[in-house]
This record gives sequence, structure tokens and C-alpha cells, in this order.
Amino acid sequence: MNEQQYACAVARLAARYAACFPVGRVTGRAARPVRPTVPRFKESRHV
Repeated sequence: MNEQQYACAVARLAARYAACFPVGRVTGRAARPVRPTVPRFKESRHV
């Protein structure tokens, strides 16, 4: 997986997440848990 592809995947997940929740809450709440959430995406993707 290239860095570009990874960045694309992260951007898509961010866009999807932003579409589900209000931007104001996302930037406020998700600002801190963003780092621990990134590695989890790989696991949740298989499920």
C-alpha cells in the first residue's frame, strides 16, 4: 500500500465520518482520539 493510497483511504474515512456527524462535534471530540483510532481502521475494515 502506497502512501498516496493510504492518504486517500484516510481522507475517504474522514469524509464519511464528517458526513455522519456534525463538523463542529467532530473537530471538538475527535481531535484527541484521532491518533488511537487510525490503527483500528485496519481491523474494522476486515470485519
